[in-house]
Amino acid sequence: MVRAPADEAAAWCEGVARPRLSVAPMMAWTTPHFRTLLRLLTQRTLLYTEMVPVDALLAAAERSPGHVRALLGVEPSHRPLAIQLGGRSPAAMADAARHCCAALEGVDEININVGCPSDTVSGHHCYGAALMKEPARVQQLAAAVRRAVPPTTAVTVKHRLGVDDCDSWEQLVEFVRIVSAAPASVRHFVVHARKAILGLSTAGNREVPPLRHDWVLRLAREFPHLSFELNGGVANLDQAAALLAAAGPALRGVMMGRAAFHAPWMLAAADADRGIFSDGGGGAGAGDPAAPPEPLTRRQVVGRYLEYAEGAGEEGRRRLEADVRQQLGAARAR
Repeated sequence: MVRAPADEAAAWCEGVARPRLSVAPMMAWTTPHFRTLLRLLTQRTLLYTEMVPVDALLAAAERSPGHVRALLGVEPSHRPLAIQLGGRSPAAMADAARHCCAALEGVDEININVGCPSDTVSGHHCYGAALMKEPARVQQLAAAVRRAVPPTTAVTVKHRLGVDDCDSWEQLVEFVRIVSAAPASVRHFVVHARKAILGLSTAGNREVPPLRHDWVLRLAREFPHLSFELNGGVANLDQAAALLAAAGPALRGVMMGRAAFHAPWMLAAADADRGIFSDGGGGAGAGDPAAPPEPLTRRQVVGRYLEYAEGAGEEGRRRLEADVRQQLGAARAR
């Protein structure tokens, strides 16, 4: 990996350059089994866990580090990997992040969820997208996590353009200004290019609010010392590469969501896509002179995934079978 200068916004965990392509955290979708499948397809793409509520993680931590590892389902092969946490208590968020790093003996990134619009998350528990209305609290959350984890672990925020009537350009700029200020000093923001409407279903929140990629690019120009990643409405690698090319160095990365779940095989071409992982780009490292890894054939992927399934144990196989059925159903529905 080529080391990035420490003062660059693109510098990530342990000083390496942040991958320019990622797969979004998706509840019930980016499971450990699905992450294992994705890693067979792409070595350079950044993967995420599902959002992990801090209360659930702290309950696991009360039992043992092994229960934390079981809850997260993280394998060394999943890296580069970000763990997404959800909560509104800075103390609880810090404890959860600390337990993640201790149980896993190192974490690439802790990402704070400020974008989930579900009734359970943003309504009942008042975190996720509801936190867009409380930038000072998000700053406190990020600062608490930053103090709790090693300096080699990146601390990032994934958020929306706004929420409900807190949706002006000026309010979005103020949100980023506050969260990027000390003591949080967040340097990387993953921006879902839609506002959230609380009370609307999660599916509705992916469709009803207008998609505004231009606002993400404006943020990148407004804060050239920070790093921004665009999420929302990215359907394939060609679109991801086109967005990165059009934005130039202003845009650090692109995050794919459900498209990667519905058609994961497209990611087999990601590592060799010079529109994404080019010199000066990211992945294994910006400007990595090494040739991209040779993609596995479909037969090889299926064979290795079957070997993985055989070693997953009875309970693991039941979950894996449910994941595969869901994925096949999603693929047939398209």
